[in-house]
Amino acid sequence: MKILVLCDRFPFPLQNGQNLRIYHYVTHLSKKHQFDLVCYGDNEIPFPLRKLFHKIKIFPNPRLTLKKERSSLIDLKGKFSIVSYKSQKMTSWLQENMSCQNYDLLWMSGVGAAANLPKVKKLPFLADIIDSGLLTYWRSLRTAPTLEKKIRTGKRLIQEVIFEYSYFNKADSSIVVSELDARYLRWSCPQVPISTLHNGVDENYFFPDFKKTDPATIIFEGSMEFPPNVDAACFLVQDILPHIEIEIPDIRVLLVGRDPTPAVLALAKSNVTVTGFVEDIRPYLTQATVFVCPMRTGAGIKNKLLQAWSMGKPIIASPSAIGGLFVQEGENILIRSGAKEIANAIVKVIKDKVLHQKLAEEGRKTICMHYTWEQKSKELDSIFHFTVNTFHQK
Repeated sequence: MKILVLCDRFPFPLQNGQNLRIYHYVTHLSKKHQFDLVCYGDNEIPFPLRKLFHKIKIFPNPRLTLKKERSSLIDLKGKFSIVSYKSQKMTSWLQENMSCQNYDLLWMSGVGAAANLPKVKKLPFLADIIDSGLLTYWRSLRTAPTLEKKIRTGKRLIQEVIFEYSYFNKADSSIVVSELDARYLRWSCPQVPISTLHNGVDENYFFPDFKKTDPATIIFEGSMEFPPNVDAACFLVQDILPHIEIEIPDIRVLLVGRDPTPAVLALAKSNVTVTGFVEDIRPYLTQATVFVCPMRTGAGIKNKLLQAWSMGKPIIASPSAIGGLFVQEGENILIRSGAKEIANAIVKVIKDKVLHQKLAEEGRKTICMHYTWEQKSKELDSIFHFTVNTFHQK
């Protein structure tokens, strides 16, 4: 098939889940299909992308952020209005090229470029939504600390429903990364077929090296400007760590990830390292004894967990962090809620070498059996064909 990939961001470098999805899926499926790319960005096209895509068209980043676009969907009087997270040039280009380039499928990755889709749909349309915005706002509403923040988050939750209903209902099928995300998407798009497609991981790139592991080091990783990650980092250091220090005084914490906010930077102290951006996460994962993911908000699948599993790291995670993954409590992961419960689990895994080894080995097996990019690419290829068939049956 000839497939047009529409992205709301430049899909490189490979530092977030969306970029990883596009790069690895296109890499594995490019022998079967031809892919063209249209996206926002201010970047020069790197060689890896030029090698992957037949044609690439880039438009300047729009004036408004996606967050502002979503907030603009309801004005102060409650009226529905669409103000522009929009590029008129991109809209015109799509209008012209979707009809004359003989594409078989439009694959939209991410939600930010949806406002640019032509009103008259001429192609089978697959909406790769990835994470449910509705789930994200619902979790944020439940954990909002003040009435003012609850009201603000509640309004954004309503706006998110309108946003999803307005744009994603045009799709012939859609993809999210977990069944929980799918459940929330069905509230706004009940007529659209929804498939669950987990992310994968490069199991050869993220390969275990047990010889370089430190005796008592915790790692948490992710973009440190992303509010759910900021909350998790603060929760780890301020609430969980004091309980661990009672049992393991020399415990160390690594907070690894780009663009740390002032709140995250303030967590740094003698036994807490805030790294900021790192070129390669693997050396930090290698030295860690345990990977902890104490997420309380957010949605979707956590690539950080897949990478930690692949490198043979025992994982202690909150229920909000596991996002529909193939988890087996006590086998490949420990799932805990609350600061003291998470701390106790971390202490147990560090001190119990048998449990540590079991979680490490089973996590690695989970990746090799369920989460390689090759496996997930075959699933996506089936979704491509399902989407095309759905379009032609209407």
